[in-house]
Amino acid sequence: MGKGHKAVRKNISYAAAATLLIMAVVFLYTRPHKLSGTLDAFTYENGEISGETIVTFDGKLKRELFSSREQSYVGSFEIACLEKSCREGAEAEISWSEGNRQFISWFYKGSFYFASDFLGIEKIEADEQMKDIRLYLSDGRLIHASALTESISTNSGV
Repeated sequence: MGKGHKAVRKNISYAAAATLLIMAVVFLYTRPHKLSGTLDAFTYENGEISGETIVTFDGKLKRELFSSREQSYVGSFEIACLEKSCREGAEAEISWSEGNRQFISWFYKGSFYFASDFLGIEKIEADEQMKDIRLYLSDGRLIHASALTESISTNSGV
């Protein structure tokens, strides 16, 4: 074997190793992470506390590949004062997009629903680890859940 042939083999080995390294980084970056927690929450009407509730979630959080901000959560998202969210089989998807836009939708009994149609949620504001969640309802109420009183568990295991 000539020197040129050895150099080509060596370059192919380097390229294969670099490709495997890139694939491993992509896999680790986009791999879903378990996210679960229970948060105490208050409901507000006209800026005043009108009640208490609990928000419980258990699902997976996944980052999008080519974005530093885009990610989505899929799993249970139960709001005790909104009965439909607690139904067996109800599953939420919360998406965070560039520009700090967030969307929430529901899947229930094989159907897709916008949160405004299914639960009357007009807007959601939540941090990426769901330690602070604000739900603005179509009837004017606000539900604010915060991890200041409860712990959130995150686990990188699937």
